[in-house]
Amino acid sequence: PFEKLIENLNVNRLPNRHPLFQIVFVLQNKVAKGLNFKNLTIKNSRSQNHLSKFDMVISIQEESDRLNFEFEYAKELFLQDTIE
Repeated sequence: PFEKLIENLNVNRLPNRHPLFQIVFVLQNKVAKGLNFKNLTIKNSRSQNHLSKFDMVISIQEESDRLNFEFEYAKELFLQDTIE
């Protein structure tokens, strides 16, 4: 279990930090268009999350002949000018 791993690694825990990593990299090269069931349709949508769960999340989505990048970052650690 996760808690046992953290305990065995003797990691100092802070309530506002993930105990194992702070940066996430996501590559979506097979984008789902959505799912259709008998009485249910599920579509992809963008998150409107304005609070980063990690120091930085870098997401790349491959669409036909281009790559779309999205950066999510902790505003207390990075300036918008630095990210852009």
